[in-house]
Amino acid sequence: MDAFLDTLWDQILILSLKTAALLDILLSPLSFLGPVVIIFLLALAAVGVSAFLSAVYSTKRHQHLEKEFKYWFDLRQEATNHPETDKGKAMAKNIDQAKLNRAYYDYFFEGLMKSLLTTWLPIFTILAYVNLSYNPEALGKKFGSETLFVIGTLKASAIFWYVVSLVVSFVIVGITKHLYKKRKP
Repeated sequence: MDAFLDTLWDQILILSLKTAALLDILLSPLSFLGPVVIIFLLALAAVGVSAFLSAVYSTKRHQHLEKEFKYWFDLRQEATNHPETDKGKAMAKNIDQAKLNRAYYDYFFEGLMKSLLTTWLPIFTILAYVNLSYNPEALGKKFGSETLFVIGTLKASAIFWYVVSLVVSFVIVGITKHLYKKRKP
């Protein structure tokens, strides 16, 4: 089993390095823009892919769990609005213990898995690429300077700039979505 896992890990590593080399080739025409702009574009692309995947990807299980959770939650709300408050509280407690808690945890866990796949995987994949391709040694070879820019006495690393770019990209995507929804009749 150890040999199989070692072989599998080696294949994953080889695939990752080949993918990084392919990205280097694809991004080489943009090298005249400099690493700051390239890393920002990578962050914007990661956020764009995440937003697209989050909007498009949904499992049947997640949809089913959402419907089940909403059903039990609405039923609980009806129970709490019962004219006899003691009886309503007792029914709500029974609903919580019987179905609602389980439906909530299943729905939450499925949503968490969906979020990891659609949002965090693209972001961390690009983060790994930035860490590999824009470390100080690589920056020195490609662009002649081991830092992206200097703020006072602090030298900004590629990872720092990627995180800042992610925040800015999320703001840009959020504003774009808001403006797009506003224009839609």
